[in-house]
Formats: sequence, structure tokens, C-alpha cells
Amino acid sequence: MTLAVGLPAFLIQRADGSYLNRQQYLANPAKVSSLVIARVVARQRGGTLVARYEVTTSEIINGQPYLKGPLPRLSVFNWNGARWQLVAHSNFALPAG
Repeated sequence: MTLAVGLPAFLIQRADGSYLNRQQYLANPAKVSSLVIARVVARQRGGTLVARYEVTTSEIINGQPYLKGPLPRLSVFNWNGARWQLVAHSNFALPAG
């Protein structure tokens, strides 16, 4: 187990097995040219919100085109007192090739 103490609590898990922290993700974010969100299911308890949804998208992640969908996603948000802040995200989309 790797524990990063003192860093923002953000991880993104990708379907290819790779994962990034906030700094790594912001250095090379996915390139999305279209996005349609459907079938949203969300649960909130206190300052935590977990959302499951499907997206149909045209995107490139790490230079690799991904299937258009609809494909499942999972995002976790935390209320920081002023706004919802993304703290975790899972992308279950497989590469197109």
C-alpha cells in the first residue's frame, strides 16, 4: 500500500490499470471533444457524494483513443464548505485499439 501523506486526496484510476494523482493528471489531462452523460445514480451522506453514471464520449487519454460508449464511470466528491470538489474518479472505458 502506498500512502501519500500531506498531498491532496485525489486519485484517478484508468481502465488500462494506470492511475494518477492530482499533479500528474493536471499535467496531462484527457482530451475530450464530446460528452453525453446518462443514467446518473448518486448517493450523498454528509459531505461525501458518490456518483455512478454512463458517458458517451470522444476522448483521447495518454495519446490513445477510447471507445465512445456508453461506458460506466464513478466519481467521488467532497463538500469543502463552498463547493463540491472531485477527490476520486474511475474510468471503466477500454482503449479503442
